[in-house]
Amino acid sequence: MKIESIEGNRKVRVLLTQNDLSEMNISLRTLTSDSPELSDFLYKIMDYINHETGFNAKSGQIVIEASPADGGVILTVTKITPTKKRVNPKIKSVKVKNKEASVKIYQFATFENLSEYLSIANSDMFSNTKLYSYNSSFYLIMTNTDSKILEFADKLSPFGVDEVFFNEHGNLIAESEVLANMASELKKLK
Repeated sequence: MKIESIEGNRKVRVLLTQNDLSEMNISLRTLTSDSPELSDFLYKIMDYINHETGFNAKSGQIVIEASPADGGVILTVTKITPTKKRVNPKIKSVKVKNKEASVKIYQFATFENLSEYLSIANSDMFSNTKLYSYNSSFYLIMTNTDSKILEFADKLSPFGVDEVFFNEHGNLIAESEVLANMASELKKLK
């Protein structure tokens, strides 16, 4: 594990190798899910950073960014400094909706789980959907979902891997219309 202070005591970068992650019993799946293991891991890392550098993540709000690096991961921890609020009654706040924020990623541990879900899912849900395989699991990247999917798959954290990761490292199996056709054919088998 390598720790590097950036911008004084405002930002810290932590490089964790595959060996570091293995020693901590952390896998890519653990880092991408909203799990107690992820929380425990992050608290341990924050304590270690504090011990090594004096960077105290508990003294305010922080942002943690994770990105893959040579089989490991780079964590960048940044303290958020409060800004002075500007009061201007003539300016109204505008909410910008990020299109990518509506994309959800679901991991299916087995092809059977994926097939079961496809056999009960509404075919209309598969517009703008992609199916990837990666490390013996299957991943649906979709904008439309229903609550039934959670019976068969785990929802991945929006702060972990994204579609770019699967484009680079995964195998694209099917998209939109092909997935809808797969779902229709699987319904016929039931």
